[in-house]
Amino acid sequence: MDFTWSEQEQELRAELRSYVAGHLPAGWSFLERDMPTPERERDVIEFCRGLAERGLLVPAWPSQYGGRDISAWAQVVLSEEMRGVSEPRGPQYMNVNWIGPAIMELGTEEQKQAYTGPIAAGEAMWCQGFSE
Repeated sequence: MDFTWSEQEQELRAELRSYVAGHLPAGWSFLERDMPTPERERDVIEFCRGLAERGLLVPAWPSQYGGRDISAWAQVVLSEEMRGVSEPRGPQYMNVNWIGPAIMELGTEEQKQAYTGPIAAGEAMWCQGFSE
């Protein structure tokens, strides 16, 4: 069994590292990931939109929903790289990892068309509410 990253996955990692090196908000830290100030929220939105413009926000998603049709392992590469720099996707984390995939799996075609595009573009902000 071969556990090495494919050439495409290695290229994705290099592309992500290059983007992060040039666009990570100055002084970004783990603390800001969980409690961003309003100024930092703008930084997160800009960072995510830049990822999206380059096809890096949801690369493992199908192209019909804004992804790049890369292997599911691309999601692992993306997660590793974002976690390595204290997850600057902030509020987009829920969108790209939970909401979008749930809609793609369980939503109607109308819902998929309406919601996955804005998520993949880094424009939508979703949350999940809990109640006891």
